[in-house]
Amino acid sequence: MNDIQSFQGFHVGQRVEVIDQDISARVDAVMFDVNGFTIRIRYWYDNMRHPEWVAPDEIRVSKKATT
Repeated sequence: MNDIQSFQGFHVGQRVEVIDQDISARVDAVMFDVNGFTIRIRYWYDNMRHPEWVAPDEIRVSKKATT
């Protein structure tokens, strides 16, 4: 897997949870810029799809599934 598609144990397509929130999501992209690594996740809420950029310390691997 390409290094930019994987960072700190997170990879594109992986199920994750937002820490301290009841949100399950999937990793959509991993980006490196002047601010360091950020990870884009996508999730559904209120019948709408939401993409969000988060820092690696804001998410964890989902306990439900790791694929």
